[in-house]
Amino acid sequence: MAGMISSTAGANAEPNVIPMIDVLLVMLIIFMLLSAVRQVTPIQVPAPLVSGGPQTGAIVLELRADGTYAINGRPVPDAALETTVEAIYAARPAKLMFIRASSDLT
Repeated sequence: MAGMISSTAGANAEPNVIPMIDVLLVMLIIFMLLSAVRQVTPIQVPAPLVSGGPQTGAIVLELRADGTYAINGRPVPDAALETTVEAIYAARPAKLMFIRASSDLT
């Protein structure tokens, strides 16, 4: 069998890293271009609350420990709660209410 050449004699076992570096470079360029195209959406953040309480003009519904309600510190009977809230929000474009409950409620 003089005509057979061994296939293992000319095998190269070293990894070819040049194509891997090319791929990494292309990925780096793509990510750099994508970060330049990124869109920024402007938003409006409300002003911080003064002294930890709600903003001026805000409606605060309090649920007291004895089961009664108060709106901005004024007691409201149970029967008049719905009509009072409807009257407050009838002319307001923003329907926002803060609810403060007593820690003694279960």
